[in-house]
Amino acid sequence: MRYTLRNKDKIKEEFSDVFLDRMLRSLDVYFDKNDKPEEFECDPHPYILIDDMDHSVNIFAFYVIKITFGAYLLAFKEVIG
Repeated sequence: MRYTLRNKDKIKEEFSDVFLDRMLRSLDVYFDKNDKPEEFECDPHPYILIDDMDHSVNIFAFYVIKITFGAYLLAFKEVIG
């Protein structure tokens, strides 16, 4: 599966380069292993949960903005944990 993460610069500004790198590594691992992510319904968009590969407890949540030709457009929602 493929994905695109929106607003990477804003995430980097708000958190850090290290945080963004961790997030992107986690997304890469997740999308390499999963053909169809499990989506949870929410308003305004459904979201997916992805384990933080560098932290045993944290989970990243991303809104699924749209899916086009199997590519997911994601927006960062929050870190849980």
